[in-house]
Amino acid sequence: MRNRFFTRISRAVAFCEEYLVAVTLILIAGLMCVQVVLRYVFSMRLLGYEELARYTAMWLAFIGAGYAARKKIHVKADILSLIFKDKKTLKKAEIVQNFISFVFCTAFLYWLWILLKGSTYRSPALGIPVWVPQLGIVIGFILMACYFLSFFLSGLRDLKNGAENKEGK
Repeated sequence: MRNRFFTRISRAVAFCEEYLVAVTLILIAGLMCVQVVLRYVFSMRLLGYEELARYTAMWLAFIGAGYAARKKIHVKADILSLIFKDKKTLKKAEIVQNFISFVFCTAFLYWLWILLKGSTYRSPALGIPVWVPQLGIVIGFILMACYFLSFFLSGLRDLKNGAENKEGK
């Protein structure tokens, strides 16, 4: 029952993540096309579009980072496989790598909390509170932290189950 609940939550988060990445990508492309047409065809200028495009790109980058972490396609130095030839040692190194990534994301979230909790600034062109676009950074790092923690815990479980299976034989 509990496992089914977490599976549903995981699927819902993955759907929202993919949807947000697609929507922000389309929004950025649309904003840029509209701006080019307005500027060069109609000699008009859309105020605040640069700011909106920049904030949308921030959301895209950090939600996309969470997506990449979930798919395990995040940019990383894959030097561990060159150093460790033994599969069990490599698995242990990957577990440590996931734990370090989780700690980094958690520390960054703490720093973001300190930065954003007293933020009263508003964006110059759109006049929206600055924490709104920066919320994409927070969501992205929360997603990455959750995925890295999940990979860490499943790696530990796999390592433990592998040791138990060898003892049972």
